[in-house]
Amino acid sequence: MPMKRILLAVVMAAASVPMSALPEWPRKYATTVVRGRVTNLPAHMGEILGVGQLSTLHKRLMPDDIEEHQEADGVRAFSITWPMCWPQRMTLTLCGYTLLLPLCPGDTIDIDMDYQRRQQVKGDTKRVFREAIKISGGSLHRSPAGMELAGKLGMDAAVIDEDYMKEHCRADFNAYREWRWEKHLGRLKQVKAAKLKKEEKEYLRLEMEKLYVESLYGYKFMMHVIGCDSAEMAAEKAQFTLSDPHAAKLEFPRRITSAYRFGMESLGYLEANGLDGLPLGQYLQERRQAEAVVARMKAFRPVTEAEISGLASEFQPPVRELQQQIAASMKEKEQSAADGWKPTGDPSTWLKQITGRHAGRVVFVDLWATWCGPCQKGIREMATVKEDYEKRGVDFVYITDNSSSADGFLALQQKHTGDHFLFLAEEIRAMDIPGYAGSIPHYLIYGRNGKLIRHITGWAGLEQMKQELDNALRK
Repeated sequence: MPMKRILLAVVMAAASVPMSALPEWPRKYATTVVRGRVTNLPAHMGEILGVGQLSTLHKRLMPDDIEEHQEADGVRAFSITWPMCWPQRMTLTLCGYTLLLPLCPGDTIDIDMDYQRRQQVKGDTKRVFREAIKISGGSLHRSPAGMELAGKLGMDAAVIDEDYMKEHCRADFNAYREWRWEKHLGRLKQVKAAKLKKEEKEYLRLEMEKLYVESLYGYKFMMHVIGCDSAEMAAEKAQFTLSDPHAAKLEFPRRITSAYRFGMESLGYLEANGLDGLPLGQYLQERRQAEAVVARMKAFRPVTEAEISGLASEFQPPVRELQQQIAASMKEKEQSAADGWKPTGDPSTWLKQITGRHAGRVVFVDLWATWCGPCQKGIREMATVKEDYEKRGVDFVYITDNSSSADGFLALQQKHTGDHFLFLAEEIRAMDIPGYAGSIPHYLIYGRNGKLIRHITGWAGLEQMKQELDNALRK
């Protein structure tokens, strides 16, 4: 082959690999800080800050991680301090204005808002950011136009066109996937046409690819929303696959920087399309290994030092912190789930084993989690009548999975009488829980004869629960 052709082939091969404008995200465990000031606030102003949920290996964002104080009349400051070992996007609502902040471990973001000026120009996004809100710092810059476009496209991707689904995609995943792909291409055109810097366009493209991949996982939920019957759902299960002819056209699998937006759900997609050997796939596998160790720790299962030392370096510090937290919590409360009785054998038999320990009593089973607001509300309201029902013949059982925090589980165990169990998420899925489709809170009421009387999803209020228990006690 002539030399010119060889050089051309090399150049073309190099051109086929996308050059990233995004900075390489640091693979490390570090504290991220988002801090700011709001000036010219009215005297009657209440809360100014709302923060979407963030999570890491060992904890979730809690009120203690957020500090807010008044500096002077009309001036308030806040600071959010959060340990991170992978990039995330924070949804921060400041005085009713939503900011989407991409964060990397170790970032420090500064925000200054003039509340009075924002009220004056709030209809004009460009003027809001030019005159009323200043954001600086961090690994990734987000312009006003970029944040506005991201919000608009995200809302577009979240819309469920039920009429179209019923007509074209009802029990045909392939048709659904092609419909989603065409919508994805339309969003990419809007990103390409936007007047944004190359770095921001690339980040937005990765966000759109994430929405596309997530929409494939959302197919089963969509089918449930439009009311497919059991025959159609059986057909859907038979042909649903993440193997995607469009996978080769996506950029995120080939860029480790795409971890800015891609989470564990992407690994199944990469594996289904033979892309899990790429750097992002390898990173997600390492993260899955760390999350598996954490899951066992939170379910009070033994974990060896060798297992922790074998994890990627950025995951070891939070795992050790969790190990110390669990040990301290157990010592402080002088009890743990590991000290008590546990069901054995196949998880499909566990509910029968658990309820069988309460022969002759009505059993109220509460599936909950420490992060679930309605679950916590239900537990608090039931606590006001619980002692009376226990005296009348009702036993209470609380079941959660390893998505709950270990200290939150132990605190509830100490505060509320009853049987408490923390299982692995996959164990709960295998328990064959009546009426359970993954949504919590979920309640089961068993009669004195051990037979299931009712299953209820969602907290329906104290009066209804009292009525259900009264009915069970009369049987």
